[in-house]
Amino acid sequence: MKALAYLLVISVGGFLGYGFWYAQTHAYLDLDIVDEHHKSVLDAQLFFGDKTGQTLAEGKTDREVGIVLLRHPADGYCETTPKDRNARMRECLLEHSVWQAEWLPRLSTVTIRTGSCELAHVPVTLQASAVWAFWWVPLPHVGGLESTRYAGTLKMDRSRCIVDSNLPS
Repeated sequence: MKALAYLLVISVGGFLGYGFWYAQTHAYLDLDIVDEHHKSVLDAQLFFGDKTGQTLAEGKTDREVGIVLLRHPADGYCETTPKDRNARMRECLLEHSVWQAEWLPRLSTVTIRTGSCELAHVPVTLQASAVWAFWWVPLPHVGGLESTRYAGTLKMDRSRCIVDSNLPS
């Protein structure tokens, strides 16, 4: 009976440990960049840096809805192609999540270039979260291997080319 209890504890610990490990080694950035009109900033170049000023990653916002896309140093952007839309996209997103887990914890600034406005080394604060304990639940809205989500919002006034933390969300 004791052996069964030990086996159960080890199994549960292993399940939870695997979810925790996966969340620590896979991450994604959920950053919104909005302007003084509460609209997403489109077609901007982004440079992400650490406290020492070293560039950790580069990216852009797309031209349609302002989603932040990151450029992997070897694989570039995750973009769909008519030929291999689903399989290649999943593969690319997995590669990106492993890469992002390496540098997102050190992220502290972002430089934004859009039109004639450049905001250099803007401090960025992100909330990190992961629901790693439920990775084994077989429900699409609850389970699945959980990556750590780094989320935040940057508000800028493009007309004056400044970061405006007083803009309401």
